[in-house]
Amino acid sequence: MKVFLAGAITSSHHPGLKGKYKLWSALHEQKIAIKMLGHFSETMIDSGAHSWNKTSMWQVGSPAMKSLPNLENHAEAYKKMIRDNLEEKIIWVELDVYAVKHKKWIDDLYAEVKSYDSSVQYMRVYHPTIDKGSMDTLREWIGEGQDYIGIGNDGLALRDEFFKITEDNKIKVHGFAMTKLDLMKAYPFYSVDSHSWKTGSMYGILQLPFKRFQTISLSQFYQLKKQDQENINSHIASIGFPGGVDELMADTTKTDICNIYQMEHLKKSAIDFKENREMSFQGSLFE
Repeated sequence: MKVFLAGAITSSHHPGLKGKYKLWSALHEQKIAIKMLGHFSETMIDSGAHSWNKTSMWQVGSPAMKSLPNLENHAEAYKKMIRDNLEEKIIWVELDVYAVKHKKWIDDLYAEVKSYDSSVQYMRVYHPTIDKGSMDTLREWIGEGQDYIGIGNDGLALRDEFFKITEDNKIKVHGFAMTKLDLMKAYPFYSVDSHSWKTGSMYGILQLPFKRFQTISLSQFYQLKKQDQENINSHIASIGFPGGVDELMADTTKTDICNIYQMEHLKKSAIDFKENREMSFQGSLFE
């Protein structure tokens, strides 16, 4: 399972990101995304469609932007970005503005992008609003040869049926903003993404691998019990910061790194859970 790190960064020298999987926004990060291609193991560029969808019917995540560029102009800019980088190994996410445009408009955009180069990776994203949850569109895409399809939080109610179809057809699935451990354990995602590592550090939130504390506010650290403080500082030191919370408070980049470490821990926990479950199932066949 691959975990793509979403969230804004401004420097290619961020020590926690080298060799990781990165998700960029074509709406906010066009220039830096291309500039930093060689910095990451794999790059995914999101179209920014969620920002338009939030202005109408999908009130999910952070508040909708007060001002957005003209959608047609943004579509042209996104297409140009793809055309200019056809030789690069990039996963492009479709402009899935199904809340504000008809399916034909989005399908035509897909067809145009594929006409530039049929091998370009242009991920389609399933939303129940496309076909009223019938999954007919998902089956249509699979029939057309799609082998890597995204799903967002608005599709969670249909996740069992969705994954049955994708598993039966050996389709890779990307889960947008789906790094909750229970979800990663329960479903066979090929990849997921999250910006919680970055938004957390921006607000002084440290993510932790403890059952007692999954997150803490650094500003409230010294209100915790002495033993809890010691456990948390020991965890931070194990990542490479012997100064503990005080060191993180002096440098938010180090909080980024600790939160990225926790994202990797969640991924490993999900993978280990699935492997152990499969071993258990296999063992029961011979008992």
